[in-house]
Amino acid sequence: MNTEKNMNIEKTISEHAVSDILTPMLESQDRIVTEDVAPLFNKATGLDTPPASGTVTTTIEESRSVISAIIRKAWTAPLTMLFGASVIGYITAAYTYLRNRLQGSETYGIPDRRSEISASSPLAANLVLLNDRKIGGVPEVADGISLVHLLMSSYVSNITKLTDDNKGWVLTKGFTSLPNYTELTEIEMGCVSITELLFHSVAPKLEKLRFPELVTVWHSRADGNYPIGIFDTLPYLTEFYLPKLESAGSGSYGSFLSNAPLLTSLSMPEFKEWLGTWSGGVVYNMAALEVLDLPKLEKVTGGGGGRTCFAIDCPVLWKVVVGNFTAFNTASTYILTGCPKIRHLESKNIVDASVNLSSWTPDSETLAHQDFLQNFRDYIALRLTDNGSGKTLTLSQAVFSAVIEGSSPICDEIKGIIEDKGWKVQDTNNNIFPTT
Repeated sequence: MNTEKNMNIEKTISEHAVSDILTPMLESQDRIVTEDVAPLFNKATGLDTPPASGTVTTTIEESRSVISAIIRKAWTAPLTMLFGASVIGYITAAYTYLRNRLQGSETYGIPDRRSEISASSPLAANLVLLNDRKIGGVPEVADGISLVHLLMSSYVSNITKLTDDNKGWVLTKGFTSLPNYTELTEIEMGCVSITELLFHSVAPKLEKLRFPELVTVWHSRADGNYPIGIFDTLPYLTEFYLPKLESAGSGSYGSFLSNAPLLTSLSMPEFKEWLGTWSGGVVYNMAALEVLDLPKLEKVTGGGGGRTCFAIDCPVLWKVVVGNFTAFNTASTYILTGCPKIRHLESKNIVDASVNLSSWTPDSETLAHQDFLQNFRDYIALRLTDNGSGKTLTLSQAVFSAVIEGSSPICDEIKGIIEDKGWKVQDTNNNIFPTT
């Protein structure tokens, strides 16, 4: 300690002592570890006391008794810069954490590395031993397990949660190419793009899928299993989080999401296009799906055999929101096949081109629902452009009959809106309104 400082033990500030004592004691080649401080050091670290290295060179110039008193005060007095912790408590916590992390596991064949802790090395050097210990994102995994061990042994069946905090990477390996994660219930990934079938009859207990950074998905492999989804056969899925997804597509057989019978709602607020070919559409065979909310969707491409779909075989789906009905203009007429309960079909934006909605065939119960005609007026008729000359809205015979041939006041209001906008409406039997 600088001789200009007051050496009265009652007036010495702990922080001052730390700067002159703790650093050389623990981090320099010449440590001040005498018989006075050895018990404290040993207690804090659980290690054998390192011997003094010979002549000690410091700025401390005082009697042995004062030095000993200052050392003990510095180690045991609460330090404001350490938020009230004593130096010995701080070091004790660090070495306890270190020993716990390095103890290994006989069960999983992970070696005990506590013997590598060196009493003659600085604390910082000992903490470096933790660098390769933990695989991130797998909270249940044993500390020190290797990636190869994790993926290539039966240990994988114990995992219930995977969380990824890396962002911007491209996922090129689907779970179909990895061991079966039989206990996995939750996954979060930071990938920005997916280029492979991710799930297909694996992870049978998966409940939550989160992709907070995902922007694009494209699957090009022809597997011959029409219309298996990029995300497929997820019997317990109840949450599917895709806040940034803009584009998805399949270059062969396949849909985007299929066979997830417990999922009740799918919302993709940034989703703009489904690039299908021979595909099952965005959703296929979703037994419990009630709401499909895609407020920016502007494009759904068609494909071979006229089988490209948007939503197919979703028996309780009642609400569908898209950015614009013109999204369906490049696809076939199989847009809403097997979805008999849709009573709320909405275009968020003005429809400025002819649209074919003939595959929308609600059942009689849906057509009779008290909200059906009002929803048609608010989210279809009123969304048609005022410049309707030469533009046609094609409906199924069932919807045409309920809306155009109906005699209720709201039917008359809808027909008035269509006439005022200059649109033509027809059904699959070539019935046309207005007739002139």
